[in-house]
Parts: sequence; structure tokens; C-alpha cells
Amino acid sequence: MPKHESRTPLYKVEIHGVTEATFYKYNKDGTLNTVPQKNITCDAHSSFYTMFNPEIDFAKVFETHTPLKIEYQDA
Repeated sequence: MPKHESRTPLYKVEIHGVTEATFYKYNKDGTLNTVPQKNITCDAHSSFYTMFNPEIDFAKVFETHTPLKIEYQDA
């Protein structure tokens, strides 16, 4: 089996925080109920890998498009 080497470094981005989720049931006709079935709030963790691009300010992207406030930590 050939060895795979990545020439572009990948960086892991981790998001930790409190998540709120609202769940709705579908009706038999395919529409959603107007009243949610369940609403939960919990601690959450999400992570993904991305290629590092110094031209992209990931903190600014997240803070612009989500309610998240970003704090960098070296791993």
C-alpha cells in the first residue's frame, strides 16, 4: 500500500461551549408541528480539521456568523 503524505499542514479546530437545541416532530403530512417536542441545553464539543490559510481569520469568520466568541489556545 503506498504511503500517503499530506503536503499541506492540517490544523484541528475545536469548539467547546453550551448548545441549545429545539426538536420538532413531523406530522404525517410532512409538515412540522408548531410546538416543539423537546428543548435541551447541554455542554457540547465539536471539532474539524482544516488547511491553514494565513489569509483567513477563522476567529473573525466564526464571530461574524455565529454568536460564538473565539479564544485561541495552543495545543
